[in-house]
Amino acid sequence: MPRHDVVPAPGRFTPLLAGALISSLALLAAPVPGAQAGAGLSRIEFAQQSVKLSQQSFVTGMGLRVHLAGGDLNEGLVVVPAIEYWRDTDRLPELGVFELMQRDWRIGGDIRYKLNAGSGWAPYGGVGLGLHLTRSRSTVQTTDSPAVTRTDSGNKLAPNFLVGVDLPAAGPIRNSIELNWHMVPDLRQFKINFGLGWEFGGGGADEDIIY
Repeated sequence: MPRHDVVPAPGRFTPLLAGALISSLALLAAPVPGAQAGAGLSRIEFAQQSVKLSQQSFVTGMGLRVHLAGGDLNEGLVVVPAIEYWRDTDRLPELGVFELMQRDWRIGGDIRYKLNAGSGWAPYGGVGLGLHLTRSRSTVQTTDSPAVTRTDSGNKLAPNFLVGVDLPAAGPIRNSIELNWHMVPDLRQFKINFGLGWEFGGGGADEDIIY
């Protein structure tokens, strides 16, 4: 059976990954269009992800997101900067496949529209754009030949589309379930995201609406 390693071993951070983390922090701190007029931090959210690639099984990923809302943004609009990461490694040494690895860092953001800005069920949909820092590596050995290692990496800008629902709030805790499609060239991804967030209640986007 293939061996799946979805969490990198300690000490494998490269300068490129470190740069990705620094860039993501700059993105989270930078103002966004429309946010300068008073949009505030309404939620910090950790996302546990199940990532499906074409003709492959699901692998595990993770993400960190912040929600910006209120101010001069229209009621129900939320801007969500995010950093996401997944990695998958398969090994079949008995077949001469010593390693098949793929990984993806995504730095980007979404614009969402929530159908209900209260504390109950709140369906939403949105679109986004992200920079994907992708890398793959394979080490294969055929009969009577030495092992050969090939690597490939690239930076790919890709849109994404999503639908989801915020579950009813439990105090400041707000969970969500989300389906997200990332149209990455040669590495299209479907993600099922389970969000666990801390709601600050600021920004005006999460106050109950009276009809």
